[in-house]
Amino acid sequence: MSITSDNRKATLRYCIAGLVRRRRSLYGIRVIWGRGMDKDELTEWAMRNGWQLIAGCPSLTKPSRPQEAIVRMVFKATVANLEVKKPAGKWEKVAGQSYAKIQADEDTGLPLNFGLDTIPGFTMLMRENKDRMAFAKMSGAAKE
Repeated sequence: MSITSDNRKATLRYCIAGLVRRRRSLYGIRVIWGRGMDKDELTEWAMRNGWQLIAGCPSLTKPSRPQEAIVRMVFKATVANLEVKKPAGKWEKVAGQSYAKIQADEDTGLPLNFGLDTIPGFTMLMRENKDRMAFAKMSGAAKE
């Protein structure tokens, strides 16, 4: 190898390292800019924001029926889908995106380009689920 080819490789690595930044968002998940979120990062974000694992999928529940999921994230090999349960009991896909295109918001960690930020009511439902989980921890039995 010549000196110029080594310098090109080093310069390329330096440029790539400059494009990919690592930081933590306000909600504690690790955000890597320049690439999409994977299944584990989406699941971690969901668990920190009031979602529960029901039937193996991160799910949001009704405030009146906390055991029944009404919104869920379904992870496939290359895409993540957001599904809503119809009153008849059938799941309907409302949004889907490949993992490479789902990016975390800088401040909140909310997955952008996934549909959660554009569909009204999801943020309020997530807040209600998160509050219910927090209050359930606070109202636990006192240790003796």
